[in-house]
Amino acid sequence: MARQDDKIISEGIIDSYAKSLFHIRIDGTENMVVCSPAGRLKKNRIRLAVGDRVKVEISAYDSKKGFIVYRLDKKG
Repeated sequence: MARQDDKIISEGIIDSYAKSLFHIRIDGTENMVVCSPAGRLKKNRIRLAVGDRVKVEISAYDSKKGFIVYRLDKKG
């Protein structure tokens, strides 16, 4: 069972998407993470597009998967 502390929070830019999975390029690295929108984004119908800056929670156990938890302003 995952604990609250078993996640890494980072920021990045949406690079591409297919259906409901987004490829996020993490700031400061060349790593790509496959993320799906968190429940709050789906519930409030927040739209995401290529080029949007987002905050992601990455699993500490699998660093290639995560959830998009927040869409940031274009300015940063």
